Amino acid sequence: MGRKNELLLRVYVVLIVFLVLAGVIGWKIISISLLEGAKWKKLEVNKYLKWRPVKAQRGDIYSDDAERLMASSIELFEIRMDPVSPGDAVFNKDIDGLCKGLEQVLNTKSRAEWKSILQGARIAYHKSHKSGSRNILISKKVNDETFKQLKTLPLFELGKNKGGLIVNRFYSRKKTYRELASRAIGEYRDKDMVGIERSYDKVLRAAERNELMRFVPPDLWFPLFDPTDFEVIRGKDVVSTIDVDIQDVVHHELAKGLLSNSAEAGVVIVMDVKTGFIKAMSNLDIINGVCREIINRAVTMRTEPGSTFKTATLLALLESGVDVKTTARIDNGKKKFYDLWMYDSNYPHDDKMLDLKESFIKSSNVGIATLAQRTFGTKKGRIHYYDLLTQFGLVEKTGIDLIGEPSPYIKDPIEDASQWSKVTIPWMAHGYELQITPLQTLSFYNAIANDGIYMKPRLVKTIKDGDKVLKEYNPKSRRNRIASSKNITITKDLMKEVVMRGTGKNIYTDEYAIAGKTGTTTFNYSGKGEKGYNASFAGFFPADEPEYSMIVVAYNLRGSKYYGSQVAGPIFRNIADRIMTLKGGIDIAYESETIKGLPAHSKGFGYDFMELYSELGHDVRKKVPRWTSIENEGSHTFAQRVLIRKSQVPDVKGMGLRDAMYVLENIGMKVQAHGSGKVYKQSRIPGTKLNNKSIEIYLN
Repeated sequence: MGRKNELLLRVYVVLIVFLVLAGVIGWKIISISLLEGAKWKKLEVNKYLKWRPVKAQRGDIYSDDAERLMASSIELFEIRMDPVSPGDAVFNKDIDGLCKGLEQVLNTKSRAEWKSILQGARIAYHKSHKSGSRNILISKKVNDETFKQLKTLPLFELGKNKGGLIVNRFYSRKKTYRELASRAIGEYRDKDMVGIERSYDKVLRAAERNELMRFVPPDLWFPLFDPTDFEVIRGKDVVSTIDVDIQDVVHHELAKGLLSNSAEAGVVIVMDVKTGFIKAMSNLDIINGVCREIINRAVTMRTEPGSTFKTATLLALLESGVDVKTTARIDNGKKKFYDLWMYDSNYPHDDKMLDLKESFIKSSNVGIATLAQRTFGTKKGRIHYYDLLTQFGLVEKTGIDLIGEPSPYIKDPIEDASQWSKVTIPWMAHGYELQITPLQTLSFYNAIANDGIYMKPRLVKTIKDGDKVLKEYNPKSRRNRIASSKNITITKDLMKEVVMRGTGKNIYTDEYAIAGKTGTTTFNYSGKGEKGYNASFAGFFPADEPEYSMIVVAYNLRGSKYYGSQVAGPIFRNIADRIMTLKGGIDIAYESETIKGLPAHSKGFGYDFMELYSELGHDVRKKVPRWTSIENEGSHTFAQRVLIRKSQVPDVKGMGLRDAMYVLENIGMKVQAHGSGKVYKQSRIPGTKLNNKSIEIYLN
C-alpha cells in the first residue's frame, strides 16, 4: 500500500507540474494572442475599416393641408459589384443571366458590354490585383423599385459575399413643386441652407447613426453590412402654412406681370389676416427671360418702400389728433423743404390745396410730407413719430419663423440724431430715408386689416412624426392694438377709396371690395447714376371682411410702365380675382355682355380672353367674367359667366385642357384626360352633387 501510494503521489505531482506549466504557457499564448489581436484589430480599423456617420432620412415638408408634399427626401441606391467575390462555379454559371438582367432593368449597356466589364475586372484582379477591379459601378442612382428588381438577378440574389452585390443607400432632396415657394421652402445642403430647411433643420434632421464601412482603394468606402438590413431612421415632418393652390396662382401671375413689364425681379406675399399664416410667398428673378427663385427678397431684402409707407404716416397723423379734413398747401404738386424740392408724381396738376384725406387717396407726396412736417417737424415731434412707428410694429423684426430677417432701418431720433436732417421727416413721410422688407410692410397692413391686431407671420404650423402631431404653433399676436379702433376704421375706409377713385382705381371691381395703397419708389433719386423704379401695391381683400392681405413689389422696372398703379396693382388684382374664385368668394349674377367684332365659341378663364381681344386690337369696354362661356350669335360675341361651385360637378365642356384641369383639380377632383384640344365630353353630369371625386374628360 505504501509503495502504491507513493507511486500515486508521484503521478499527482507530475500531473500538477504539467498542468501548471501548461497553464502558464497557455495564459502566455492567450495574452500574446490578445495583444496581437488588439494590434491587428487596431491596424485593421484604422486602415481598412472605420465607423463612419450615415445620414438619416430627412423629414418631409408639407403644404398647409398636410397632404401635398413640398419637399421630400427620396431614398436612392448606389449599386456596385465585386466580381471577385463569387466562386468560379457560381460566377461562370450566372454571369450571363446577370448581364442579361442588367441590360433589361437598367437599359444603359448591352449584355455583352456588361459581361466584358465584369469578366475583365475579375481576370485583371486575379492576374495583378488591379486597383478598382473589386468595385465596379453598376448604377450611381436607382430608386427602390429598380433596386428590388436588381436584387432578384442571378448572382445579386446571393447577396454581398457570395454574389458580390455592394449597396450604398443615400437620399436625394426634391421639391415637388419645383420653383413654387422655392426660397420659402429653402435649400438643403451642407452649407448655407435657407428657408424652412434651415430654420427647422433640427426638426427635419434625425440623429446620424454610425455604420462600419470598408475601405476600397483608391478612395471608396462601402458598408460592411447591407444597409437595407437596417431600419430607416428619419426626421420629423413639418407642415407649412403654404396653400399650394394660392401659391400656384401667385407664382404664375407674378411671373406674367414681371415679364410683361420688363422687371428685374419681384415679390408677392399673401397672408391670412386672422392668423398671420403665410399662404403664398414668391420671390422671382428674371434671368434671360426665365423666372427663377434665387433670393428671398420678401423676408431678407430691405428697400425704401415709397408711397406704401404713407399709410403708416396717415395712421400716425390720425393717432396724433390730425383730422382728415386738415388741409395743406401743395402748389400744384411742387414744394421746397429747406434745400430740397419735392414733387408729386403727376406734377404739375391743378390742386393748390389738399386735405389729409385727398392727399392720401391721390398719393400726394407734397401733401403728406407737409402735414407730417407740421406735426412731427420739431425734436419732440420726431420722437413722437418714431414712437408711433414703433407702436405700429415697423421698427422691429416681424419675428417670422425664418432665419435671416433683418431689422428695419428706421433712424432713432435720439440714438441716431446725427443722421437726421431738416428734411428727414418729409422724406420719411412718403417712404424715403428708411428701409424695410416687403414682409415688414405687409405685416403692418395685415394689422390694419385685422382691426389693429398685429399677427406674427408664420411659415410652419405643425411638427409631426408620422400621423402623430408633436407640436402645433397657434397664431400669435402682439398684446396691444397698433392704434385706436376709430383710426384703424378711418384708415381702412381711405384705403378702400384709393381703389374706388384714387391711384388704384384701375383695379376696382364691383364684385368684391379691395383696400390698398399704391407705391412707386425712385432709387438713385439724388442724381448719382441712372434712376430706377420699384412699383408696389399693398392691401387686403375682401375689404369689408378681410380674409387675405397681400403685397406686390416689382423691382427695377425698365419698361415704359413703372408706377405702382400700372404694374403692381394689376398683378394684385389678378391674384385676388383668382383667389376669390378659387375659394368660392364670388357668387353673384352676371348680365350678358356684348363684345363686337370677334366671333368665337369657347369657354375658359375670362382674363385670358380679354388679353386676347386686347392683343387683336379690340376695345373691351366691359370686363369679361372670370370663368366665361363665349358664344357667337350673328356678328356679336356674348360672354356669359360660368358659375363654379365646390359642391357640384362643373361643366368644363368647351374648355382647353389647362383650364379644365385647373377648375376640376381645384375643387378636389381627380382627373383623367383623353385626347387633345378642347373638352367635348365629360364622364360626370354637370351640376350633380360632388360625392364621387373622379372624372374623365375627352378632348377633340
